Amino acid sequence: MDLKIFNEMVRPCMAKGHKAVFHRWVEHSYVEPPGILTGSSNGGQVTYLTALVEFETGQVVEVRPSDVVFRDGMVNSYLHEYYNLIDDERYEQFLKECVVKVEPKMTELEEKKDIRFAKSESQ
Repeated sequence: MDLKIFNEMVRPCMAKGHKAVFHRWVEHSYVEPPGILTGSSNGGQVTYLTALVEFETGQVVEVRPSDVVFRDGMVNSYLHEYYNLIDDERYEQFLKECVVKVEPKMTELEEKKDIRFAKSESQ
C-alpha cells in the first residue's frame, strides 16, 4: 500500500495561544426556528465561520476566527502588490494609519453558553 501525500497550501499560525497550522475556513449554517414568546426571535438561517487548524500534537480542531493569528506575513505581500499599482507614498501612509481591531474575548462562562461551539466542546 502506497502512502500518498497531498501538497496543500497551509499557513503557520497561533491558535488559542498555541503553535498550529491553518488548513481552511469552514462555514456552518443552521435554521433557527421562530420563538414562541412575544418579542422573541423571528427565526431564520444562522451562518458562522470557523477555522480548521492542526496543533503540533496532530489534533485537528475548529476555532473561532478571532482566535487565529497568522505568522507568515502574507497579508503584507498582498498589500504591497496592491499598493505598487498606486504609489509608494500612499502605501506608507496606509500602513501608518492601519489599525487592527480585535473583538474582546469571551469569558469561559460566556463560551460555555455559546450555542455554536457547545457541540465541539462535547466531542
